[in-house]
Amino acid sequence: MDPHLIDQIYECAFLPEQWPALLDRLARLADARGGQIFVARPNVGPILRWSASPAFQDDMAAYVEGRWARCDRRRGLIAAGRHAGFVTEHELF
Repeated sequence: MDPHLIDQIYECAFLPEQWPALLDRLARLADARGGQIFVARPNVGPILRWSASPAFQDDMAAYVEGRWARCDRRRGLIAAGRHAGFVTEHELF
């Protein structure tokens, strides 16, 4: 694992405006179109904060504004897993 990548992940905790660039970098490593990250807390609402790589900005905005989280099976599976960290869809399903 590239130690600079790990450093960049930790830096995003303090500089959240850097998430889009990091998510784009992770997507390229995975040969994916893009990526997104969001924080969900059931007692606050389905989505508290989110960020996405440039390729997913519009998609994620539509997802949040359309309140699609209420019917997204992934959200329930993520919450049930109580995992603090990254998770793939393969791991969820």
